[in-house]
Amino acid sequence: DVNILDQLKFILGENGVKSFIINKMLGIFNTKVNEYLMRLNANCSIEFNEFFEEKIINDKKHECSYFNFSSGERRNIDIAIMFAFMDLQKLQGKFDCNLGIYDELIDGSLDSEGVKYIIDILQDKCNNEGKAIYLVTHRKEAKAYASGEVVTIEKHGGNSRRV
Repeated sequence: DVNILDQLKFILGENGVKSFIINKMLGIFNTKVNEYLMRLNANCSIEFNEFFEEKIINDKKHECSYFNFSSGERRNIDIAIMFAFMDLQKLQGKFDCNLGIYDELIDGSLDSEGVKYIIDILQDKCNNEGKAIYLVTHRKEAKAYASGEVVTIEKHGGNSRRV
């Protein structure tokens, strides 16, 4: 019984199956994150280790903290990680959804150039992966990028209504 418990401890421990799976996917994940960072014109690259501790290298080839970046730059890092996780799930899980709904993805601290980079990624997902994407945003300029119906909602007297 002790031998079986020792084997289970190894299999389920830090150096067991979990570590094997994470290390197997980590290279793909890091590659995907950096591909998205390039597409977002981010001024950094990032590498995660098996504990998901990040090492961020800025455009001057110096290691730096996530918090050394502006809020817009951090938003790009976050979005690149989100898209990389979605791609990894599709690759490893053999499961994909053909519908994406993004609420306020481009709102907040992104400039108009950053918005365009994200819209380009979403349009590629529509065109190359057959996805239908709904983008909920307060940014009026996003309407120019729409390839389908645009629904406008406005608040009147505290109630939201379709215009």
